[in-house]
Amino acid sequence: MIERRTLSVVKLEPLSSTPDKFANQVCLEVEEQGSRIIMIDSIAGYQLSFQKQELTRNLHSLCKYLQSQDITTILINEVETIKYLDKIYN
Repeated sequence: MIERRTLSVVKLEPLSSTPDKFANQVCLEVEEQGSRIIMIDSIAGYQLSFQKQELTRNLHSLCKYLQSQDITTILINEVETIKYLDKIYN
């Protein structure tokens, strides 16, 4: 898929980027490459780039922009434990 240019994987180091720079890169990917699906893996990594800014507000703005462009957005957020499973196995 990468060779056919139907998949693009962009690795970003969260500590070397700002939330605005990241959002701009996502928007450029959509506009220049014609991307139809965007996956952010992971929200925790994205959050590392924030200092005093609010993650939820910025993420919401980015997702609203992508929605307005008819882009499917997948957000990955890892969790330490799943409470229901934790109750079953402990």
